[in-house]
Amino acid sequence: MINIQLNSIAIFYLQSCEFKYLDDNSELNIHGGNMVKRIKNEITPTLKARDYHVGDVPVEEGTIEAVRDIETKFGEKTVISVSHDKGKNDLFCNATALSNLIDEFGDDDEDWIGKVITTKVEEDETFKNKMIVIYPKKA
Repeated sequence: MINIQLNSIAIFYLQSCEFKYLDDNSELNIHGGNMVKRIKNEITPTLKARDYHVGDVPVEEGTIEAVRDIETKFGEKTVISVSHDKGKNDLFCNATALSNLIDEFGDDDEDWIGKVITTKVEEDETFKNKMIVIYPKKA
């Protein structure tokens, strides 16, 4: 491994044709000429439908703590951070979840903070994939 100090916060590591740039906020990976910059976020565990059975209720009652949009390989996605009796998790919002949240809580996602939701694992009728559906708890 070769370390080259470029300035006080940037260090490049060379190891097996892989470079990494590290500072407090980002990491740069170069693999075979493909460069990807990733911004480190405070990430909480994400609930995934594959970990449950159809009909399961991963979050019986959770409170929305944050709403943010993140860039994924499939485009920009809305993620909500939810605290509940088992801890705190992030949930990706699909079109159904966004529609449910907007219908109940309004189209300003800042108004969603502090609101209560529940979830249920359902099967997508078209593609037959499991998905976690987010339902607002009615006040």
